[in-house]
Amino acid sequence: MNPSESMQQQINKLQETVAFQQRTIDHFHEALLEIRRELDNATRQLEQQKGRVHWLSENIAGDNLPHEKPPHY
Repeated sequence: MNPSESMQQQINKLQETVAFQQRTIDHFHEALLEIRRELDNATRQLEQQKGRVHWLSENIAGDNLPHEKPPHY
């Protein structure tokens, strides 16, 4: 094998490595985007639940609850 062929093999190997790394980066990017979508959805749901809790705390007055002792008394 002459030096030119050896150099070409090294170039080919480097190109294969770069292509593999690019595919890996693309897969990581897709996974990261999916995680971000899930996080956004979870954050939105959390905010909705916080709003419901706030609404309930504002609209259910403690005075409207029966004044009973807890069952352990």
